[in-house]
Formats: sequence, C-alpha cells, structure tokens
Amino acid sequence: MSKIALIRPEHQLEKSIKIALSYGYDTITAPLVSILPVEDPNWDIFLHNLKADSVDYIIITSVNGVERCVELGLSPDLLGHAQVVAIGPTTKKALLKKGIHVDLIPEDYSSSGILTLLKGALNKNIWMLRSAHGSELLREGLRVSGANVHEVVLYSLVKLCGERQKHFIDAIIKGEVSAVLFTSSVTVKSFFECSEALRVVQPLLDSLGRCLIASIGKPTTETLERYGVSVDIMPTKATYVDLVAAVDNALKAVSP
Repeated sequence: MSKIALIRPEHQLEKSIKIALSYGYDTITAPLVSILPVEDPNWDIFLHNLKADSVDYIIITSVNGVERCVELGLSPDLLGHAQVVAIGPTTKKALLKKGIHVDLIPEDYSSSGILTLLKGALNKNIWMLRSAHGSELLREGLRVSGANVHEVVLYSLVKLCGERQKHFIDAIIKGEVSAVLFTSSVTVKSFFECSEALRVVQPLLDSLGRCLIASIGKPTTETLERYGVSVDIMPTKATYVDLVAAVDNALKAVSP
C-alpha cells in the first residue's frame, strides 16, 4: 500500500485518514498548527449590529471559524436579513449542520473568489469572521469596492514543532511517502520553520523534489513556491476530498 503524508489539524486527522484509506493509501500525519481561541471585543459589537439588523453580509472562511462562532453564540435566529457567505463547500456544510443557512458561495473557493462574488457591495455592511492569519487581500479588496468592512478575529494558530513533527519530517526525508499534501499557507510556513529548527531544510527539499506535491488553493501553492517547492497538483475545487482524489489520479497515472 502506497503511503501519503497529510498535514491536517488534530481534530480533522481521523476523518482525513479515513478518506485517504478509502482510496487505498496508508498515511503518515502530523498537525503543524494548533488552534488558540481569541476573545475579540469586536464580537460583541458584531452581535449588537446583528440584533439591530444592520449587517448585510457575514463572511466565514473556515470550519474552525464556524465552530468558534457557535461557541460565541451565533445562532440562526440572530441573522435577520444578513446574508451568510461561506468560502467553500466544507465551510458551508459545517454551517448547515449548525442550522445556519448559507446564501452565497464563490465559484473559486478563496479570498479572490469572495471578492468577485461581492464586487457590487457598495456601502454594504460586511463582517468577516475569521482567523488572525486571514489574507489582507479580502479586507482591502472589499474596502476598495466601497463596502463598510468590519472584522472579528475568532482564533489564532500556534505553530508546532515537537517529536511528532520531527518524526513526520524524518519520514519524508527518508523517502517513505509517495506524496505530500498541503492544505494551507500557515501550515507550509510551520512545516519549513520546523525543518529549519531541526536543520534539515536541504535534505527535506531534496526529498520533496522526488515526491508528488499537492496543494489546496493559490495562496498555499504560492507559499510553497516561495520555499522552493514545485507544486504538481492543485485541484480546481479547493477541498481536501478533491485534493486526495487528484493525488490518487496522478499516482495511478505513473504506476507501472
């Protein structure tokens, strides 16, 4: 059984492994970041505006963001006329599970896709609910379009580099995997910062050059390229399931 390397948050690993197994792949896994909840005073302002029915759009950009919003008290009965924008189908599914309707989803599951979707939002009151590591592109692009943009930081991401991450990086260097799957820019940065701390950057880059490299979304791909890694696969739909399916197709195509 071929083995692939998955970089996923701890709470998503079990499901991610099952998906890889369904395609017939063994896995080596490690989280490269952990989630740290943030108490942003803007949340109370957001709720006040929501209850006053003065929010036009709510943008939620991750499953982690959905969970944090619900923890903080976001519920379907508070939404009023506000339209909920989910960055992609995975986030949409998480919102629907919480009973929160989703009005809009971009064709391109990215910040650029949301900008295209909301290009006519002149003078609209838009609230972005996301992590501390969100792209500046979205906020500034919406402001340029004439929207009134507000933001709530829901959580931050802490980079990890311990024994588990060392074992993960060692396995890649030793050539134990056929493919490495990257799902976010911040995990790419953590991956290489950890390799720098371990002083194995060059052997890691050499090994990555012999693996199939798969990436979700343009920001992740661009970050990998800045570290000198060529990306072989970036599926059109920026979801983990599509990423695994694309890797499977590519590996089968090169199998003898």
